[in-house]
Amino acid sequence: ADEITIQFDQVDLLVNNAGLTYRDDCEPGCANMKSKHGKDLAFTVNFLSHVLLVEKLMPSLQASESGRIVHLTSSYHWKVDGSEIIPCSDGSGPLAYQSDPNKMSDRHLGRSYANTKLAQLWHSRSIQGCTSVCACPTWASTGIAGDENRAFLERFAFPVSGPGITSALNAMLRTDDELGDALSNGRSFVANSRIIESIVPKDGVTLDLITQLGWRDSIVDLQGLILLLGQRFTHEEIIIQETSPESQ
Repeated sequence: ADEITIQFDQVDLLVNNAGLTYRDDCEPGCANMKSKHGKDLAFTVNFLSHVLLVEKLMPSLQASESGRIVHLTSSYHWKVDGSEIIPCSDGSGPLAYQSDPNKMSDRHLGRSYANTKLAQLWHSRSIQGCTSVCACPTWASTGIAGDENRAFLERFAFPVSGPGITSALNAMLRTDDELGDALSNGRSFVANSRIIESIVPKDGVTLDLITQLGWRDSIVDLQGLILLLGQRFTHEEIIIQETSPESQ
């Protein structure tokens, strides 16, 4: 950020795309899940690094007549209700931020990515000083799932040189009027497939019930698989899609 502010008088567009997820064979508390300051690595990279970068570059974004921040988030935010990204009363930070297995949620590993993506949505909608928008690329054939899964994603997911990047490009380049409810403190994000609209619970009461019963994690994981297999059939150039009730 310091190098950018030295070299440029203003920033027109900031894209927060840094992100990672954990392998299934990771053990809670292992070194690969800890940042340099000893906290959860995914929460640090996927969320806190974005918050810090936005804070440091905000004067440069405000210097632009059309400053905009784009956050690459995910429909996986539906998996969590936000309770694990709220600071704990003892001042130790959110559960999703913990790296000590004794302080983690018992579902920390499975919810880690989803928690960071919901946190991104909250952050985007709290930003003042320039416009902010979230975009969901759905399943794209990147290396985020590890080299061992790259071939699988290349077969079923959106190519990053095609539909996999359209939602991000739309978030970057479309006008405020075109982005509508996806802009700033709206209730939507920019998407590229409509299949998620058919498989997520729209009734808040239903969503609360499956959360209370402990079914939400498994249901959203299953929905993620359906999304992967069916997203190509409902792709559109631009979609403004409502996000979860907890994100609004």
